Amino acid sequence: MKAKLPNRFDALVERLIKEFSTIPNFDLVNKDAVANKDAVANKVFNITFFRVSDLSSYRDLVCQSFIPATNKAIVDAQNDFRNSKHKHLLNVKDLDFTETHYDTIRLAYVGLFHKLENYVNDLVKMIDSIFAESYKTEIPVDKWAKEKFKFDIRD
Repeated sequence: MKAKLPNRFDALVERLIKEFSTIPNFDLVNKDAVANKDAVANKVFNITFFRVSDLSSYRDLVCQSFIPATNKAIVDAQNDFRNSKHKHLLNVKDLDFTETHYDTIRLAYVGLFHKLENYVNDLVKMIDSIFAESYKTEIPVDKWAKEKFKFDIRD
């Protein structure tokens, strides 16, 4: 009988708690989060949890579904070609079949980039909200970093 895998969300929350607990005095910030669901620490934890679990789910989807389905489609196409009564009329190489594999990987990279971009956007918003509570500023943190240090957070 196959052993039941641990709940991936529980495992992620436990890893995040372990990592967040290494931040000096984070327990003081976290006490506010328990009392106030709108506390910054709670928002940071939840955004981190959501985005990291989203990345993990995407990885699983690509590795466990997209790539195997693509590989199956390639094998099916190769078998159909080998068994075709018209293959002598077709100029097809193995490379023509495996190109689908590389297309799938490229699409996975595009999806991953989009997910990371969303994560960075959430972090920039979070930093802006933290600064808004503490400082009087009109300029968002990403624009400030670009002007002051020639650093683009999104790069």
